[in-house]
Order: sequence, then structure tokens, then C-alpha cells
Amino acid sequence: MHLIMVKRSVPVKRNATVNDCLPTLVHLGVGIAFVNVMFMVMDFIVLHQVIHHLICPCILRLFLLNAMTL
Repeated sequence: MHLIMVKRSVPVKRNATVNDCLPTLVHLGVGIAFVNVMFMVMDFIVLHQVIHHLICPCILRLFLLNAMTL
């Protein structure tokens, strides 16, 4: 009941202008940007881990093999 009363007390604008929608759009944009940055950071960390654990040992092994063959 309380939620319904709160919803009714808020005046509903029939002709919603761009100015009414701007705060919501800004919030959405900021949220999407934040999520994108978080994913970029996570991807960077994952890539760094992958490079560190997979590619570096392979390069080291190649160098060691080359050094042994020489």
C-alpha cells in the first residue's frame, strides 16, 4: 500500500521533454562507461596474466634451447 501511495503522489508529466530525460541518460552513460572501464581493466589484467604465464615461459624456453644448441 505504501509504495502505491508514493507512486501516486509523484506528478506524472504527459509531455516528457529532453530535459526530464537528461539525468537518466547521464546516469546510464556514466554507468555504461564505468562498466566498460571495469571490463577493460579486467581484460588487461587477464591478458597480462596470460602473457606472464604462457608466453614468457615459451620465450624463455626458446632462448634456453637456442643457447643450448649454440
